[in-house]
Amino acid sequence: MFAKFKIIIIKNFYKMKKYRIQWLWMVIVVAICCSGCGQKQTESDQTTLNLKTKTDDIDPLDIPHNELKFLSEIGVCTQSSNLSMAEQSGASYVEESVRRFLVPTEPDSVFRHNLANVPGRNISIVACNSFLPGNLKSVGPNAVHKTILAYADTAFRRAKEAGIKIVVFGSGGSRKIPEGFNPDTARTQFIFLLGELGPVAQKYDVVIVLEPLNSGETNFINSVGEGASIVREVNHPNIRIKCLRNL
Repeated sequence: MFAKFKIIIIKNFYKMKKYRIQWLWMVIVVAICCSGCGQKQTESDQTTLNLKTKTDDIDPLDIPHNELKFLSEIGVCTQSSNLSMAEQSGASYVEESVRRFLVPTEPDSVFRHNLANVPGRNISIVACNSFLPGNLKSVGPNAVHKTILAYADTAFRRAKEAGIKIVVFGSGGSRKIPEGFNPDTARTQFIFLLGELGPVAQKYDVVIVLEPLNSGETNFINSVGEGASIVREVNHPNIRIKCLRNL
């Protein structure tokens, strides 16, 4: 719903010359709303907030150029079959789903079928979300790090083949700390896992972007500060934090 609404705003933003400042602020408000609510449906339906506007086509009026810098890219989280619609709506890129597009649990033939059916467009798939399913536990007594590493190796190898550089690690179900489990132990487990995932991502030229989620989605890493602290401790160039910039 939010993604469709954002597309409508983008299309009208270029048409309504007289009210462009008002439309600009509406884009900002809707984008902020999407960032907090997008995963109420599914992780793959969340609208990404790396926004890019075609500034050459916009008359900035009285808005200083540096205030438009955060609108340098507009992306949408959707399936690859919607590339054409995304491009026509002014998007610069698409963010797909690891589990839907890279399908790490399926044979290579299934992935190559997905890849062959990507429409040839001027925009591309640059990132994937929905990294781990909920049954692959990152923390807790039933953590399965070896299984996750094997899964990640397949996902990152396919990401490289598809030209995808970023994998978003939200996966609230996977990283949720079980009731009664020590949070400090869970944090240590998660840092260890990221430390193991970093070299795998580096091998395939992929960056893992840790995504803070709201407390309704998971009980672990609910703020940029919490996520940034973990990323600093991991201290690997292919492990980064997802956050909003210039807002």
